[in-house]
Amino acid sequence: MKWIKSYFNLKMEINKKKIRYILKYHYDKGKNAVQACEKICAIYDEDTLSKSAARKWFARFRAGNFDVKNDFIGLFSDWSTGARSTNH
Repeated sequence: MKWIKSYFNLKMEINKKKIRYILKYHYDKGKNAVQACEKICAIYDEDTLSKSAARKWFARFRAGNFDVKNDFIGLFSDWSTGARSTNH
């Protein structure tokens, strides 16, 4: 059963990574985060991506961080205290 959970987590991460590449594509095309989110959700599912997550990714892109392989790790240093990291 453990391998099923590992497979599901890997599959989910691949799908998240795919969405991040699509966000980067829309950023490169000059779209804004909300437009990108609406297009992605229209194709995949309305729960695929939140507008706030799309805005966070676009903020990363505007800051010069185009690494879509990693999730939000490093974007915020500590979620429990809300302290922001300075390395985004």
